[in-house]
Amino acid sequence: MSANPFAAVLSQQLATHEQSHESLVILQHFCRGVELSTNNRVQCALERGNVAAYGQEWRPVVRSSSGGPPQLLFRAYIPLDGWPVQLDLHEGPLTRCANSEELTQALQDFLRDPNVVTQIRYIMASQQDLAVTADTAPR
Repeated sequence: MSANPFAAVLSQQLATHEQSHESLVILQHFCRGVELSTNNRVQCALERGNVAAYGQEWRPVVRSSSGGPPQLLFRAYIPLDGWPVQLDLHEGPLTRCANSEELTQALQDFLRDPNVVTQIRYIMASQQDLAVTADTAPR
């Protein structure tokens, strides 16, 4: 039996491409920064989404460390070679980031948005409300 000619071609093509992970590492640092700044009262995780024309979709989601539904912060589209990253920060026009400096700056600006800060404060307050409710619940 002969080798599969399609598998041979695809195997060769896959072996010749190296993937850059720098942009994904920055998103992981973003999530860790959210956790550190909230003393781990807010958890942040990257969820893999769909593959789109711009690349692999990644969704940073936050939730209270005491539970609750995840809240989407934004969408990031990372192409196979890592750049440019396209950010959907406010469900509007995409923000194009050609390198690590631009991506870091865009995410820092996002964290300065009062609406984003309010969203994170609300999640932190939800954790406190759950703790108070549990303490005052009838036994």
